[in-house]
Amino acid sequence: MVYQHSRLQKWIINLLVIAGCAFTIASAYPGFMSFDSLDQYVQAKNNVYNDWHPPFMAWLWNKFLYIIDGPNLMMFLFNLTYWFSIWLIATKIKNFALCIFLIALSLSPVMINFIGVIWKDTFLFSLLILVCAILFTIKGIKISRLRKFLLFSLLVVIHFIAILLRHNAITAVLPLLILSIITTFGNRRLIAPILAGLFISVALFIAGQKVNDTLCKGRHLHPEQQLMIFDLMGISQDINKNLMPDYLQSKLTLDSIKQYYFYSSGGLYPIFSMHCNTSDPDKLHLLKQAWVSAIKNHPKELVKHKYLVFLYLQSESSLVTYNSINENKYGIVLKPNRVRETFISYTEGSFAKTLYKAKYYTWGCLIILATSLLLIRKNEQIIYPLLISLSGVFYSLTYFLLSPTSDLRYNYWTIGAAIISFVFLINFHLDKKKLLR
Repeated sequence: MVYQHSRLQKWIINLLVIAGCAFTIASAYPGFMSFDSLDQYVQAKNNVYNDWHPPFMAWLWNKFLYIIDGPNLMMFLFNLTYWFSIWLIATKIKNFALCIFLIALSLSPVMINFIGVIWKDTFLFSLLILVCAILFTIKGIKISRLRKFLLFSLLVVIHFIAILLRHNAITAVLPLLILSIITTFGNRRLIAPILAGLFISVALFIAGQKVNDTLCKGRHLHPEQQLMIFDLMGISQDINKNLMPDYLQSKLTLDSIKQYYFYSSGGLYPIFSMHCNTSDPDKLHLLKQAWVSAIKNHPKELVKHKYLVFLYLQSESSLVTYNSINENKYGIVLKPNRVRETFISYTEGSFAKTLYKAKYYTWGCLIILATSLLLIRKNEQIIYPLLISLSGVFYSLTYFLLSPTSDLRYNYWTIGAAIISFVFLINFHLDKKKLLR
């Protein structure tokens, strides 16, 4: 017997999702834009791309600009993808109270504070929630082999777009690809989905690098140098010795390193304010040599630097709600909007800000993962919250290696993974209890 909500319950679910979507779209219209957003907009407008950001999003944005100039369609895409995913999950959940709980969580400040910002992190967040929604919707449905193949192909395409948006998205994609294989083809032998998921993830990553490189057409800004410079700053200030390559010694003296190194910076200041970045291959080679040498000779200091930066990212955030459009020459501005005022007061209120610590969601994913491992033998459906929470943990931990600025957006998918996997865990527990009665 296929469970269905009553007509009234369906109306309530539909109206709440539509209202939530309308609220987030109206609050952000035409779309919040930071310096990063404007940089990608300029690339999209000129149809000329570089590799400081993976260029796929700007390339897609370029296609949208033929319809409407500005961030409008990108903002619509993020919001509609997100709310469609929530609607799919809500209509599949049997317990009506849990449906309302899901929608309430979907409207929580930490879930919608970035949904109107034109960032690749927002795009990634909405796509991976869509993957979870599709898998939850098709769970247990018997379909033909052709439809299985077509459905899995769709899921692979979504995962590929996610990898195109962020290189480290492969860590989030791997568990979800394994779950996609299990959902569409079965999981009689778990080792097969794991090996297949690993193979497909690596293949998508390699293909993604090729696609992004092709879009750039050789215009390389080498963003990896920001990471290397920041790591060298961290180790240098700890051992009280300047480890920078010769070409940076005059700009980044030991005194300036001590002045400008702090855990939340992610190395942005020397790159953008002191213009320490370069495209000279010889200088880049020297930088890489200095970085590799520092790692070999000072591994403890490197780990200390990475740990303290990661700890700061998990505990603090220099950005909790982005609610503006940076000044620009393209005439893209925000007009007075009462819905936006409500949104800002809601997402920046004292209660909301208590939620803006990434560690809550990293730990949440870890707790859900541990709980799922304990329950998996009693209910095989627990594989869903298990692998989704694992996706959130893997993605969060990549920032231990990447040492970014203290910015909550980097953990946006981990937040989504914690909340979606939590709802799935409750749902499968309720379903199991109902079957036992």
